[in-house]
Formats: sequence, C-alpha cells, structure tokens
Amino acid sequence: MLDADLAVIYGVSTKRLNEAVKRNIDRFPADFHFQLSEKEWQNLKSQFVTSSEEEENLRSQIATSSSQDEDLQSQNVTANDDDTVVEEILSDLNAVKWGGRRYAPYAFTEHGAVMLSSVLRSERAVRASIQVVRAFVRMRTMLLNQEELAQRLLQLEANVDGNFQVVFDAINELMSAKAKEGQRRMIGFNRGEEE
Repeated sequence: MLDADLAVIYGVSTKRLNEAVKRNIDRFPADFHFQLSEKEWQNLKSQFVTSSEEEENLRSQIATSSSQDEDLQSQNVTANDDDTVVEEILSDLNAVKWGGRRYAPYAFTEHGAVMLSSVLRSERAVRASIQVVRAFVRMRTMLLNQEELAQRLLQLEANVDGNFQVVFDAINELMSAKAKEGQRRMIGFNRGEEE
C-alpha cells in the first residue's frame, strides 16, 4: 500500500507517517517498505488521471458537507477529534490538486503496514497495534495446540503401525504354512481319471 493510503487508514497525514518512518528507519528494512521509482510513480499516476471537466463535477468522499449544511460533517473527519490531523489530511488532498507530490511515494508491504501501527501515535494506530498483539498471541496458542495434536497423531500412528504389523505377520505365517503343506488332494467327486 502507498504511504498516503496508510496515512488515511491510521488517521495521520502522509507527512507525519513518513516522518515516523524516518525516525524509526531501523524498524523498516527493505522488505518492509521501498520508494517507488520515477517510472513506477508515473505509471501509477497515469492510471488515475481524470479530465479537468470531469474533476469539477466530482465531490470528495472525505469532505461531503456543502456550505448550506455546515453542521454536517464527514465520517472521516468526525472519527478523529484532533483538528490538526484533519487539517493535515486535507492538506494532503489539496497537495494533489495544487501540484501534487514532489517525490515518489513509499510503498509498504504487509509487514511494513503492520509495523507502522507500532511507530505511529494516532488512536487508530494504537488500536491496530493492540489487535496485532492479540492476533499473535491467539496464533501462538493455536500452534501450541496443533503441536500437541501432532504429537498425539504420531503416537496413534505408532500404535496403529504396531497393530498392523501383527496382522501382517499373521498373514505371512498363514501363507508360509500353506506353502509348506504342498499339494493336497482335491476334495470332492473324482471320476477316476487319476489313480
């Protein structure tokens, strides 16, 4: 995911998100995040281009209230009481309108997106970090239970193998006893052809 998208998710500005990453760069190795190349950035921008005529008719999903409905607010705006965060996010949106970014964005892998929750200080980031810890503990518990089940299966398999070995030995014994007996006379009515 791109830094701007994660900033919206965590309720911070892109600038603050990137500052937090730079302050904690040791927590973000190359497989957690990377900066898009200029070619990748241009390709990505070309996928989202709209004509200026269409742009005038579009309304932002974040700022949905009109001047007549001043008491209505966007759900994204009311989700965070900190006005400075709201202003920073809106300035990020205006940056696109007034010339855009001056550098290629950072892209975060799944690991990097999760690590962001531990370095950001927004309410959403803290909640996400708590959920990650809970999920990790739950997964560890499940793995321990699976390890216990695996041990039980191995014991059961050993018991079953032992029981089957007894059956196979009995079958082999019967087959070898039959082979030792040799040819037996046929039972039943014989016409006297042999004798």
